[in-house]
Amino acid sequence: MPSAIPPFRYAFPFDTADLPVERADVVVVGSGAAALRAALAVHDAGAGVLVLTKRDPSESNTNYAQGGIAAALGSGDSLDAHLRDTLSAGRGLADPAFVREVLADGARAVVELIGWGARFDRHGGEIDFAQEGGHGTPRILHAQGDATGAEIQRCLLARARALRLRIRGNAAVVDLLTDGGRCVGVLALDPRGRPRAVFARAVVVATGGAGQLWRETTNPDVATFDGPAMAWRAGAALISPAPPAPSSLRRCAGRGASCGTTGGGAS
Repeated sequence: MPSAIPPFRYAFPFDTADLPVERADVVVVGSGAAALRAALAVHDAGAGVLVLTKRDPSESNTNYAQGGIAAALGSGDSLDAHLRDTLSAGRGLADPAFVREVLADGARAVVELIGWGARFDRHGGEIDFAQEGGHGTPRILHAQGDATGAEIQRCLLARARALRLRIRGNAAVVDLLTDGGRCVGVLALDPRGRPRAVFARAVVVATGGAGQLWRETTNPDVATFDGPAMAWRAGAALISPAPPAPSSLRRCAGRGASCGTTGGGAS
């Protein structure tokens, strides 16, 4: 029997009994650095993963990130030095334990990327660390000067494809499917805007930012806040909904795909 769909719970009415269905151990929504690294972790854990992204898999905020990466990997540098610099720049707003964890994990992630073939700028065969504001020593890695994000995207995509991960572009996810308060999959659109249900044991939402909620933004047009919006409609609590104006949040969460998500269902 068709189930009742509460107002604004989903972007548009549907019944999974009428939709094509597929299954995966884990669905990852998005294809930027966070999404691809999560997908690789799922693969490494021995589970099957399906990556769904609304445009070409290379189209993400990561791909357009121009700044470098700070990591305490250079000669004479240390995690403690990086921590001191970060806390000093934070002027008391940063949690020291959290910052230490992020910096340590970040350095390990950079080493991992290099091992997977990331091509950071070098000088004389060694990583060319730059020194930038707030840092007491050179520790910023760049790729082709200002194309660091594009190189990270290239590296992660190449790794995922080499491991034959399932990555599906032009597959816009518009809602999370729930049953009894638990997420059981996603509602996705094919390139022609036709919906399908993808059921999974777990769903990772890593859809990027919200820049397109503002009139002026340098974010790419895929940064539409659709991931947090669909999670909010499904009952998730957003940790910090303050940056988007409340009216924008309601408009995006209530209309789903109309806030910039490609494909059908927009109103």
